Amino acid sequence: MFVHLHNHSQFSILDALSSVKKIAKRSAEFGMPAVALTDHGNMYGAVDFYKACQAEGVKPIIGCEVYLAPGSRTEKTKSKYNKNSYHLTLLVKNEVGYHHLCKLTSLAFLEGFYYKPRIDWELLEKYSEGLICLSGCLSSEISQTIIHGSKDEVLAKVQQYHRVFGDDFYLEIQRHAMSEEDIVADGIRKESWLDQFYQDFISQQTKLLDTLPEISKELNIPLVATNDCHYIDRQDWHGHEILLNIQTGEPCEIWEKDSLGNPKFRIPNPKRRTYPSHELYFKSPEEMCELFKDIPEAAANTLVIAEKCQLELDFESKHYPSYIPPEGENVEKYLRKLCMEGISRRYTSERLAKVQEVYPDQDPMDVVKNRLDLELSIIAPKGMCDYLLIVWDFINWAKNNGIPVGPGRGSGAGSIVCYLIGITDIEPLRFHLFFERFINPERISYPDIDVDICMAGRNDVINYTLNKYGKDNVAQIITFGTMKAKMTIKDVGRVLNVPL
Repeated sequence: MFVHLHNHSQFSILDALSSVKKIAKRSAEFGMPAVALTDHGNMYGAVDFYKACQAEGVKPIIGCEVYLAPGSRTEKTKSKYNKNSYHLTLLVKNEVGYHHLCKLTSLAFLEGFYYKPRIDWELLEKYSEGLICLSGCLSSEISQTIIHGSKDEVLAKVQQYHRVFGDDFYLEIQRHAMSEEDIVADGIRKESWLDQFYQDFISQQTKLLDTLPEISKELNIPLVATNDCHYIDRQDWHGHEILLNIQTGEPCEIWEKDSLGNPKFRIPNPKRRTYPSHELYFKSPEEMCELFKDIPEAAANTLVIAEKCQLELDFESKHYPSYIPPEGENVEKYLRKLCMEGISRRYTSERLAKVQEVYPDQDPMDVVKNRLDLELSIIAPKGMCDYLLIVWDFINWAKNNGIPVGPGRGSGAGSIVCYLIGITDIEPLRFHLFFERFINPERISYPDIDVDICMAGRNDVINYTLNKYGKDNVAQIITFGTMKAKMTIKDVGRVLNVPL
């Protein structure tokens, strides 16, 4: 049996084809007990991957292929091997390791960004607890030292990692040599530069395969086999190449022209981005064990590592900061107090007349108070008073500081509580808006509240929120642009140089 510990998903943006669901599903089909996700420099897919694996009955191992700066993360310099950064594979063992990997990837973006989000040895040593370290692919620090440095330099570098990670450090080995039949069939022999690219890659990988087992024996550091998977099936290599060049904007094919400049036929573009081997697919356990049959312990150690990883993520607990009301009041009473103040401010005689039109057989003020009581009877038991008061707090601060805020949209506009305290400016009773679209007794998760803040003052509001509630309690959420059918056809056509 074998477990894949080095895999990239679509969250290695425009660099890998595999979806987290396909990784989990294929692992289950192969009967693998576990599988890891190690996207480039980020943990964007960690939660989706975790849930997808749980749905398939496979243990999820969260990880990341981080970028390690050659010196300090704050220095924008290259290494003596002309590298901006090195690759390093980190896997989460437990909750401590999960928090540490989150910290490392965050600091890489905030403090170490230079072409890529980078960490350095200072951070690696500080946040190593709870993490398993694999030495990395051909672009790792150890691999580059083997290729370009002396044996003493290699041993010193390996021992440096071993001092930090101890028994949780493994020497990572990969084999991506292609059969002669596949080399010819995939057209590698037809392009001299591509053939040389492949030969150089295999030559360097062979040097690693000769050296790492020797170091393993000399220093008693275990080997582990990985495949650096970027797509699911072998035939996906061509789609992967197209994806890479959607990223770069370089066409995979260009027109060969005659002496008059007229296009005759398309030929492969020598400037296109491509990977040297087409073996970076999600291989079966049998394929991987056969590939490393001369080093069986390297495949067996994948199971040892998988057994070490025992992370359980808690999706039930809420981690919102607390709102601190004025002295002597609790959040439920304070929220009701704000709402009652809002009734006298919001529901003028003209607005009550509008409510009367919708509810002609009832006293409009009774309608307002009954709706308020209903909403608070659902909000308070769910522990949402803090949440609503925090949103009210920064919206109220924005309005008091002359920063325009939108009137409200989405399901939050159906809440009279949101209207009374000033989160929204849309009166829900007049327009028959339903509170149940916002919150209902059956809903477990907290609802989103859509807030539109003027761009000119947006950063001021964010800074106010950061300062009041602490930077550890405030986050901005990424939005991913996805490639839908129309855009995909357009991008693929451009890369293949096909007019559409």
